[in-house]
Formats: sequence, C-alpha cells, structure tokens
Amino acid sequence: MATCIEYHEERNRECNNWENQGYNSCSSWHPWLAWICIGWTWVSHMVCVGWTWVTTSVCVVWDTAVTVVDAVIVTLESIGLGWVLNLVAAIIELIFVIPIIGPILQWLWNIVLTVVSAILSVIDIIAYFLGIRPQKKLRVCTVIFADTNGNPVAATPDVVNVLNTAIDIYFREMNVMIIRSAPFQYSTGFLRPPRADASWVTTKQVSNDQLTACCNVCMAGEELLIKGSGRRLLYMLDCYWGNWRRLLGLGSPVAIFVLRDMNTNAVTLATGGTTTTQTIGCGLGPLTDFVVIAATAPAVGITNALQNSPDILAHELGHISNLWHLTDAGDVTNLMFENENGMVDATGNFLVRIWTNLFGWQCGIVRMSRHVSYL
Repeated sequence: MATCIEYHEERNRECNNWENQGYNSCSSWHPWLAWICIGWTWVSHMVCVGWTWVTTSVCVVWDTAVTVVDAVIVTLESIGLGWVLNLVAAIIELIFVIPIIGPILQWLWNIVLTVVSAILSVIDIIAYFLGIRPQKKLRVCTVIFADTNGNPVAATPDVVNVLNTAIDIYFREMNVMIIRSAPFQYSTGFLRPPRADASWVTTKQVSNDQLTACCNVCMAGEELLIKGSGRRLLYMLDCYWGNWRRLLGLGSPVAIFVLRDMNTNAVTLATGGTTTTQTIGCGLGPLTDFVVIAATAPAVGITNALQNSPDILAHELGHISNLWHLTDAGDVTNLMFENENGMVDATGNFLVRIWTNLFGWQCGIVRMSRHVSYL
C-alpha cells in the first residue's frame, strides 16, 4: 500500500502486466481465434485502467476533504478545546480506575465502541476492497518505564526504532499513518508518515510491580486489581491528550508501555521435546487502550528484545486493532503469526515469524478499529 497516487501507479503497473501476459497467451491460440483473445485482453486492460482512474479520483477527493477538516479539528483542539475535553474525559474516566468494577465497565464500554466503529466503517471497508483506499490514522503515546532509582528499562533510540518499524509496516500494508498523540499533529494523505524521534517518547518512574507484566488471562486478572488501576492512571495522566478520543472511541490513541520483562512459557514442541519462550509483548484486543512491550527477555538470554524483535510493537498494535494470532506454518511471513503449537523447521528449530505481511482481510479489520480513524 501507499498514498492514493502511489497506489494508482502500482495498479497501473498491474494492469499493464496483465495486458502483456494476456497478449503473450494469445500467441498460443489458433490464428483464426486469436482475435477473440486479443479483443478480450484489450477490453479487460481498458476496464482495469479506467477503474484505477475512477478509484484514484475518489481517493484523492476524499483525502483532500479529510486534510481540510482534520486541519480545522486539530487547530481547535490544540488552541484550547482539546485541553478542556481531555480534562472532562479524565474526570469521567476516574470511574474506570476503581478496582474490579472500573475495568469491567471499561471493557463493556470499549466493546460497544468497537462494535459501533465496525458498523460505521462498513462503507469504508467495501470501498477499500474495491480499491478506494484513503489514508487513515492511528495515534500512539509511548512511555518507557523507569525503576524506583530512575533508571529507564530501555534506551530511547531502541524504542524509536520499533515505532518506526510499526510506522513502515502499517503504511506499507494498509495506508494507515501512525502519528503521535499530541497537540498540533497535522497530517495529510498525500504524504508519507513522519518518522518517529525522541519527542515521541517519555520516561516515567513507576513502582516495581509495574516493571513486569503477564499476558492474556493473567493480564486481564491484573487489570481487575490495583496494578491495573495504576496502568489506567498512567495513560490518563501521561497520555493525557488522548482522553476524550479514548472515551468516545474516535481514533482512540494507544498507550504503549515499555517495561522490563514479561512472563515465561514452557512449550511442547511438535517433535515431543520442550522449550522455554518468553513473552515480549501483549495487548488485550478491544478490551483496553494500551499495549506493553518488554525491553528484555532474560529467560531466553535476550538482553535487548527491542533490537531482537523490532516488529513486536506492530504485532501488538495488530492485537489492539482486533487481529488475532495465525498459527499455521504457512503463515510465518504474516505479522500476526505466533507459534502456539510448538512447530519446528527442517533443522528442528522453533519456528518463528520471518516477515510482516498482512492479508487483505486483516487490513480491513484494522481499518475498522476504533483506534484507526480519518480524523
């Protein structure tokens, strides 16, 4: 994927390749019948080119309108309205901080917002599969945790690198621009996404219990108790600018917490042996508004998990945008592949993801997420 104009050029190349292949195949036809093949190839090529121009025109018009409206909204937000709306939202969100009751209410509310976002995105998704693919946005707020002595668990350049890896993947695969959740963040579908830098990242000193996390059901259990209340306070305060969007589900920003390490797992291999793996990222899908990524994986001897797996953030953003794991060996090139079945390669090594592709249906699901919006 790319901007509307770049996608137009890509589709034109596909149309031309299709034409060339068609004419080449016509050469094998009987001379008396070859005209049928040639005629069909010419017509299909013209339809392909014509449809490409139509979809590109609609895409450009849509991107133009979004650019103008977004500029107005961002300006109003940044010069005062956003500060008020975020304060009001933060006060309301205090309900979600209450242990047990708060997270359950938040989960239910987030599910409602997710369903509403999916319903409102139906036309957009139909257009996407027809080839009309205007740019959408995904806002993020990134916080590196520091221990009680003030020592950050990760280096800012490593975190910036995983941010830029995610930016590249989401733009390439589905024309989604990842931007910083902050005032005066103007954007347009006619440009490639901005690169992340140190200004995207803040450091926060936290209690020792926040330096680690578990995943899935275990994380859901953490969310119900004091530890989860602490996380919600963290993104309400340190990711303050996203409070009103998070509450209303209009491009809800994703809080990214970089912590020290996560839980280990014992995996039974397909060969009958066992191995130890360590989780280095987690997100609870549509239930929450944050993901965690680990700076280290000491149980498997990895001192810098961010350098070792730079695509981990893109993977976790996929989860919070409603994607699930793919576990078939044939999906090792997919961003959402996870070797949950202990499969091994030809040399007996634990099978791992080797690339970051996404299927078209996965792109559609992400673009329907409440975290991904035009405005």
